[in-house]
Amino acid sequence: MLSAKNHSVTVQPHLRFREAVQYMRFTLYYDGPLPSGSKGSKVQEKQAIREKLYPQFLELWKIHPALPKPSNREWHGWSQWDWPLSVYPWWEKVSVYQRRGIRFVPLVRSDLFMVCELSIIFLRPGYLGQIIQGGDIDNRIKTFADALSVPQENQLNNVLINHALNDPFFCLLGDDSLVSSLSIRTAQLLAPVTDAHKDDVRLIVDVDIKITKLTDGNISLVSG
Repeated sequence: MLSAKNHSVTVQPHLRFREAVQYMRFTLYYDGPLPSGSKGSKVQEKQAIREKLYPQFLELWKIHPALPKPSNREWHGWSQWDWPLSVYPWWEKVSVYQRRGIRFVPLVRSDLFMVCELSIIFLRPGYLGQIIQGGDIDNRIKTFADALSVPQENQLNNVLINHALNDPFFCLLGDDSLVSSLSIRTAQLLAPVTDAHKDDVRLIVDVDIKITKLTDGNISLVSG
């Protein structure tokens, strides 16, 4: 994980960088089913992926100094939070997305002129010649990108969520349009989980978050 502390910038409203400035870098992993989005909306499956990734985002929020934290260090349960209401860019009204009573908090937001580059190693069972033939890679990655994002309200209909443990619910993206670059390398999973389902995969995801334009709202993220 790397913050852009060594960049020298001139503070002007809406200063556009010649090149995007790196804000944060980290690696995620995912083990489990990854169905193709073409098989239906898969709302429950996408939420299951979000919940598997949630502990990694929770740990990131705990350890990264630029991210807000509850005053009493009690991380589960919104009522325990002392949200920084007066500190932009983490005002509750702009940083918290309410969906069916759950407060989603994405790391990458369009109002902060952030983009996200993803580099994915896609490991799945099968012989080398069957890796591409064995599934719809593009649609499965679309399913994963949706699971990295705050869901729309109608995407949580009839979806069970553990409110006690996942409120606030940390995730990566305000929406998947904030992914500016995506690279995928597929390979054979040599040690699949016993009794694994045919849709099971192992993903290793390098995340590189960048800021494309400097504003009063994100200057503290670049220089702090």
